[in-house]
Amino acid sequence: MSPNLVSFSLSLVTHVIMSPNLVSFSLSLVTHVIMYPNLVIMTPSLMEVGGSTLCPHCQQTVVTKTETNPGLLTWLICGGLFIVGCWPCCAIPFCVDSCKDVDHSCPTCNKIIYVYKRI
Repeated sequence: MSPNLVSFSLSLVTHVIMSPNLVSFSLSLVTHVIMYPNLVIMTPSLMEVGGSTLCPHCQQTVVTKTETNPGLLTWLICGGLFIVGCWPCCAIPFCVDSCKDVDHSCPTCNKIIYVYKRI
């Protein structure tokens, strides 16, 4: 049987009920749930800050380390500032972490696990 992939977002952790035919839960993060018969694997989505996850490379449970790099949003803001005539401010998005993409890597093996892209 192939797994069903479901992505959703809810507001608060309230309960978890697991039985052979029913899995019910509420989470505060966007979560990917892969459902197999009698097995549920939940991986929290990694966003702006490091999170606990299983490294697919070294198979260890780690809290990811993060690094920001300029991405599409950074360049779009830079281009928009240039077009509207604020060319002296074009470098500002490259100095603001909330405009950049976030690379999540494993602190054990130093390989990239996930890249959170703003756009």
